[in-house]
Amino acid sequence: MFFSLEILNLQSNRLSSLPNEIEYLKRLRDFYLNFNLFKDIPISLARLTNVRYSDISHLCLAGNHIRKLSIDVVQQ
Repeated sequence: MFFSLEILNLQSNRLSSLPNEIEYLKRLRDFYLNFNLFKDIPISLARLTNVRYSDISHLCLAGNHIRKLSIDVVQQ
C-alpha cells in the first residue's frame, strides 16, 4: 500500500512509539520525527532492515527527550 513511500513527516504529533509496520517502508529516504515524545531512539528504526541507514538522507529527531541510545538500534 505505502511500500514505495520515500518521505514520512511525523513531526509534532506527540508520538512516543512507532508501529512495527514501519519496517516495510523499503524506499524510505527522509524520515522526520522532530518534536515528539520519544525518550529513546524508537526500536522500530532498527527494524528497517531493508533500508541501509546510509540511504536515508534525513532522520530528524530534534526536540525529543532522547536519554539513551539502545544498542539494538546502533547494531542495525
